[in-house]
Amino acid sequence: EGWNRIKGDGFQRLPTEERKKAKNMMRAAEKKISNVVAIIIISFFISWTPYTIVNLLVTFDKADFFATGINATIPAILAKTSTVWSPIIYCFMNGEVRTANMKTLAHLKRRIRILYFGGRI
Repeated sequence: EGWNRIKGDGFQRLPTEERKKAKNMMRAAEKKISNVVAIIIISFFISWTPYTIVNLLVTFDKADFFATGINATIPAILAKTSTVWSPIIYCFMNGEVRTANMKTLAHLKRRIRILYFGGRI
């Protein structure tokens, strides 16, 4: 309710107490968004750093040890997972999305019970 009143030019027309409340709500929302963005950026660097280091070692150091086998595969797979982390982080850090996911999982759990146990449980 309070959020809808601060859209557009209506913010300046709010009483002082409500204006303070609205500013606090906006600060809290901005802080949450900043945290999500920071964690997504950190996860991106964690995913891509091993791959980058291995490629730099192979390119400039001619370290053939890193160029083949599992030593090259694990960093490459980790780098490819960077696309998966953003939605997962967002889902766990956004309250509305997390609540919707929990409802969906509860519904799926009921459906699976009915499917496998014939509704006896």
